[in-house]
Amino acid sequence: MSAASLQIWKEAIANYQHSALSASPTTQTSLFELPVNYCDPDAINPFALSFHPAEFYRLPAMDSGDACIYFVIDRLASIPKTTRSPILLYIGETCRSSKRWQGVHDCKRYVTNYRELHHTHSIPTQIVMSFWWDAPSKSSQRQKLERSLITKWRSPFNKENWQTWGTTFFAL
Repeated sequence: MSAASLQIWKEAIANYQHSALSASPTTQTSLFELPVNYCDPDAINPFALSFHPAEFYRLPAMDSGDACIYFVIDRLASIPKTTRSPILLYIGETCRSSKRWQGVHDCKRYVTNYRELHHTHSIPTQIVMSFWWDAPSKSSQRQKLERSLITKWRSPFNKENWQTWGTTFFAL
């Protein structure tokens, strides 16, 4: 992929994610007071969470971790025509936050290929992680929330969005 193609690819993602961030969620009115759903995907902003190093899993952990939704983000999207950065690359869920990335994880390969292509074109990148710790402990609920977030943000490294953005970083 050329540097220009990479920038166009990133800009399309950034534009979509910026519109998803600024879009007002649709709400259904009710005659009765409904409980607030704390797992509302429209209430979760991955860019407003604390950022952690992408290699967080190499740090010593006291236990196996907690259930969470995690986000892989490029903080330095460096898109020339806009200031819209960072971009969200991947969304995942786990019940063991400090163990999930220690073994084999396809996204680690995608991130490596993404970094290498940026390095080839001398384009800066900074891959970080953010975690949403209020995720349900029940797997089925957490996975439902994950799917909703993947649909909302259209994160390019999630297989659900490969048809939208292409599979550029999977076979390098």
